Amino acid sequence: MSEPTPFTENEMLDLAANAVRKIDSHGRRGTSMVTYDEIEAMDLTLICLGMNPNSGTQETPDATA
Repeated sequence: MSEPTPFTENEMLDLAANAVRKIDSHGRRGTSMVTYDEIEAMDLTLICLGMNPNSGTQETPDATA
């Protein structure tokens, strides 16, 4: 299997926007229409906007262990 090619910034934003558009247009049904690439693009967009993926309520591994 070949390695996936990374998104350009414009591709990432376009894919993320497509996902949001599907969800906004179709509600809960729209979530089942979102592709894996669109999910990954939304995730990366949130990280680029400053969201810390480790800031949730789940425990994170101790870095000193």
